[in-house]
Amino acid sequence: MQDQFDIRILAGKLKKTSRLNRIINTLYFLLTSRVRVKNLPSHYPEPPQVFGFEYPDKINRFKKLNRRYEISAYRRFYKKTVKKWRPDLIHAHATFMAGIISHSLSKENQIPYIITEHNHPAFSKMKVTSDNAYLTAINQAARLLLVGKSLSSALDLSGLKHPVEVVGNYVDENKFSLSLPDNSGKFVVLFVGFFITEKDYDTLTVTIKKFSEITTDPDFRFRIVGCGEEGKKKIVDDLQHDGVINKVEIFPYVSREEIPEFHKSCNVFLSTSRLETFGIAMCETMMCGKPVVSTDNKGFAALYVPEGNGIKCRAGDAAGLAEALIALQKKEIVFDPIAIRNSVLEKFGTNAFRQKLLAIYNEALQN
Repeated sequence: MQDQFDIRILAGKLKKTSRLNRIINTLYFLLTSRVRVKNLPSHYPEPPQVFGFEYPDKINRFKKLNRRYEISAYRRFYKKTVKKWRPDLIHAHATFMAGIISHSLSKENQIPYIITEHNHPAFSKMKVTSDNAYLTAINQAARLLLVGKSLSSALDLSGLKHPVEVVGNYVDENKFSLSLPDNSGKFVVLFVGFFITEKDYDTLTVTIKKFSEITTDPDFRFRIVGCGEEGKKKIVDDLQHDGVINKVEIFPYVSREEIPEFHKSCNVFLSTSRLETFGIAMCETMMCGKPVVSTDNKGFAALYVPEGNGIKCRAGDAAGLAEALIALQKKEIVFDPIAIRNSVLEKFGTNAFRQKLLAIYNEALQN
């Protein structure tokens, strides 16, 4: 977007500190309504230009006061850094807290803002139906964009009075380039996901067990990425007594820079999720020309082309997921890698997503 817009990012980082300093910071805020902020000029990669800063932790545990504290940190740093440059539009990613902060900056500086909501309200710790700041932020935004249709019904229930547009997510097709299947013989199944309830790790481990029981070709690997140490323990505990753990490669923490190689080197992506707002990891695999075997969550539904880029199973159906993987391993079902890539490139690749966002920005600025 940088060839048509001067884009800069405001990014705050909470700094953990001692209990004594938290008390001092809290008292300072209560007395002055100000938060100490410190510039972090080289903390974030550029371009685009990032106004990075950190602000110290405090001790109070009251929701409204905590929120005021965070908003004050952003407002102060905004005033300190954005002096000779005034944005025409603010784009917040997620209502809580970015949208709430953007609403405050918008109100104070008379600048319109839009929100792209990535998160399901169920993921949030607060009750959005009774959170006035949350509802005000989404209802006063110039545009409200959603990465998935599942968010629309959820936000309707929270008191949304705003028209929305489902835009999906952007995947860089240059980083996630077409990669033909490895002919070495090893069948690699990739799973990417945090260790949270929605990812359904119970179904994941049962699927691995069932696959290992019915496959006639023992040369396979399941690669589990991003599960953290807690997820790793869960997988090891569930699989070590069944003699399957030696077929599983676990990578608890992986950088964004390393992720593309995992997608390129797999044969198929597996998703056991019960809830996905978009399914960015599935889209990244498809961009590499690899099929997806997934439960029928709404994130997969936005990407799925029947008989074109993957196989859909019922949520919790470990046996069905295992059988779908076997069909791909035996080449009973074969997908065209180029067709898989094109199925998402045309919707979420650079040109498609850029044109979509350009129209939204220009409309918001005209209004």
